[in-house]
Amino acid sequence: MVAENNETPVVQASVVQPAPQPQVMGAPVVAVVVGEKKVMMQGFTTFPQQHQCQWCGHTGMTKVTKEVCMGTHLACCGLCCIGCDLCCCFIPYCVDACKSTHHACAMCRQVVGISTFIAE
Repeated sequence: MVAENNETPVVQASVVQPAPQPQVMGAPVVAVVVGEKKVMMQGFTTFPQQHQCQWCGHTGMTKVTKEVCMGTHLACCGLCCIGCDLCCCFIPYCVDACKSTHHACAMCRQVVGISTFIAE
């Protein structure tokens, strides 16, 4: 382009704005893959502990109950075999340490875990 009369050419420019970005309203959605819900047999002790329930999702302290298990029966039979008869063999049924510990959710009361004594 040649300018006439020594005039400088005028270039017109337009402002280009970027396209608006979509905005996410509210909290972002997190996808959680839920596996099979089952009672856990490891990681629990004989005392209540903090746990997130796999059934209802409640996070809090578990409720603990002691229940007679196969280990309690084996301890009784063992005491009987070594000569502790006349009611001494029934001591494992009176001692909480010889029973399994069942941890239940405080909210929904489902058993979330078990700590066993010898065998369940």
